[in-house]
Amino acid sequence: MNMSFKKIHYTFFALWAVVWVFMAFRFVAIINEVKPLTIHDVYTDSSGPSGVVKGYYIKQYHHGGPALIRRGSDTTRDYAGFTLARLLYPTSRINNARTVTFYAEIAADHKSITHFAAKAGTKPASKLRLVIDIIDHLLLKFSLLNTAFFIGSTLLGDIYKRFKKGQDVGAEVKEVYDRSNLQIVGMFALLMMIVI
Repeated sequence: MNMSFKKIHYTFFALWAVVWVFMAFRFVAIINEVKPLTIHDVYTDSSGPSGVVKGYYIKQYHHGGPALIRRGSDTTRDYAGFTLARLLYPTSRINNARTVTFYAEIAADHKSITHFAAKAGTKPASKLRLVIDIIDHLLLKFSLLNTAFFIGSTLLGDIYKRFKKGQDVGAEVKEVYDRSNLQIVGMFALLMMIVI
């Protein structure tokens, strides 16, 4: 391995940045695509173990709603842990009102709807709630990749030392870590995944 640790370190974080840029493009695409959709005579519930990934679905009591819902297609949206987006999901209010309005992303094959910022009643949720929900959706979708990059970033120095057996590269690794603030960026990315 002829590359310096500095070059490896910055290349690694550049690749991670590509993932975040792709997520940003997906965010813009989703926010431009979603449209408010109101459905009456519905209920919502979740499935999955508590505290892990739970799928929140919206179903109709009767078949009088949009054709997409009438066909019994999938309206499940996954939330993980105890994130802000999940805490804002108003299960009991939707069930009491039996009417829900959410921003709908309809799949290209018209067999599923992804709901964002579901709210009881006929008025859509605020744009801030929509932004939080889309960010949560993307973070969950790319969580394995981001977690792998985070773990990789913490082990990068050790991996480099193993490849440079017999050479004292401790000072080189320490100097790069001391001068770089990219570890803080990695910690911020992990914090976003946990909180939002």
